[in-house]
Amino acid sequence: MNGVDLFLREHAIVHSADLVAGESRSMEDTVLRDMDETQIRARPQGLNSLAWLFWHIARYEDVAVNPIVAARPQVFDEDGWAARLGIERRDMGTGMNAEEVALLSESIDIAAMRAYRVAVGRRTREVAAALPEAGWERIAGAEDIARASAQDAFGPYPEATWVERKLWPGKSCAWFLYWLGVGHPLMHIGQGRWVRKLILGKGMV
Repeated sequence: MNGVDLFLREHAIVHSADLVAGESRSMEDTVLRDMDETQIRARPQGLNSLAWLFWHIARYEDVAVNPIVAARPQVFDEDGWAARLGIERRDMGTGMNAEEVALLSESIDIAAMRAYRVAVGRRTREVAAALPEAGWERIAGAEDIARASAQDAFGPYPEATWVERKLWPGKSCAWFLYWLGVGHPLMHIGQGRWVRKLILGKGMV
């Protein structure tokens, strides 16, 4: 198994089973299993909702892979996703306050949110499979970060500005694919498991 195959395997596991035919080890499906829309929108103890978490995961992956790695527009800007999701904001969610998280959780279309994440995941897999070895090693330059910023990816928040100015510059395309395509989702899916337990009052974290 080479590095690309490993990435594609791990990437599939953190997505819905709808992403790859025959994949049964979906962490997203495990978290959302048997939960209705009211529960997916809920914010127990003021935590981020499952709706917000999976939207946030998808937005980060979209921005990291498309403007940064592939130098192309986001999936978000194709096929009318803003209207389908029912939200106007274009940023990735870093730095949002509690009221903004609540509003997004209440207003986002849940089915569209899950479909958008699948669309982002499919694009990621296309980009990764087509990327030459030198492309994985390429370091993201100022023009790549500026491209994402021009697409309103970071929003007006100091925390997101730190991502733009300090965290992302100088990282390789492999870092963007593995961290924003696998690692970052794993972190937030772990949070989602805790939110699920608080809502249902049972189950493993």
